[in-house]
Amino acid sequence: MSGSMAVGNAVVVPALQGDTSASTPSKVQSIQAFGASVTKASVGERVGVLLKGPDLSAMSERGFLTAPRETTEGERGMTTVCDRVLGYLDPIPSFTYDMYSGQTFSVTAGHDTVQGTLTLLGYESEGPVFTQSRQDVNTQVSTLKDTLTRHMAEGKTMPKGDRMLAVLQLKAPLLLPLPLGQYPLLGARLELPPQAGQCRLAFTLTPIETPADLHDLPYRRLCTSTLSGHVLRRDKDGGPGLVVSGLFSDNTAASTAISSAKGGLACTILTSDGTERGQAVVVSAFGTSGKVKCTLTQGDAQPRDTVTVAQTLQHRIRY
Repeated sequence: MSGSMAVGNAVVVPALQGDTSASTPSKVQSIQAFGASVTKASVGERVGVLLKGPDLSAMSERGFLTAPRETTEGERGMTTVCDRVLGYLDPIPSFTYDMYSGQTFSVTAGHDTVQGTLTLLGYESEGPVFTQSRQDVNTQVSTLKDTLTRHMAEGKTMPKGDRMLAVLQLKAPLLLPLPLGQYPLLGARLELPPQAGQCRLAFTLTPIETPADLHDLPYRRLCTSTLSGHVLRRDKDGGPGLVVSGLFSDNTAASTAISSAKGGLACTILTSDGTERGQAVVVSAFGTSGKVKCTLTQGDAQPRDTVTVAQTLQHRIRY
């Protein structure tokens, strides 16, 4: 979740609280990164760790490896329960999938994991009010990954102005230790099928505060999410039916967007020079690649025309 680890460091496995062999720190004997021995690992890197001492057979599927806890008596036991977290998002460099507003992630704090919906608010340095397209957000997240990788390689921390502000709307209450800024949350896409070389850990989120409602946020206006695809083909008889690709990354994302849109998911048909040619409504998703069927409601549409869907803001945040 944060920090780094090196051979010889003392660590504990909190999940084995009942195991006397795990109640005292163990030393890291070796670290393996894709078959090669390394002496140190930082946040976001996938490695295997060999420990001396604890019996890990009693541990459940997931657990955490941490430094021995050192806290003052005043800090111990101080927690807060929240269902919404505002914080700084730092993407994990090994995560290669798209990341954008509206996605659901598994959010872990300590030993508890709940589902949470991510909303990207943009970079702290960009000013009080802004709108961003999904493509812009993905480009900036990719740039941030490169920046984060570079700073990790140089042993530096991320500049404050380069971090992205984000909100996690949790589907169940989560217990967070205090003070908030010292304990990052871990976001992951655990539902993705395991694949060789593909990391499912997406980001860490350093909490700033736990607002009771989105209207309490004094920081940013929520960015719009503009999806863009193109017309693949239309009905052979010239009917209103269209097949559109590129709007969504997969069938799940398409189905979620369609089901959550009140009154239908409207889209705009644009020519190659950006002139509006027509209007349509997304009807259904099919296949596994995110293709959708649309019905033309106004104007015309031709193959290779651009199709855009602007997801309107549910809340406008005052600066």
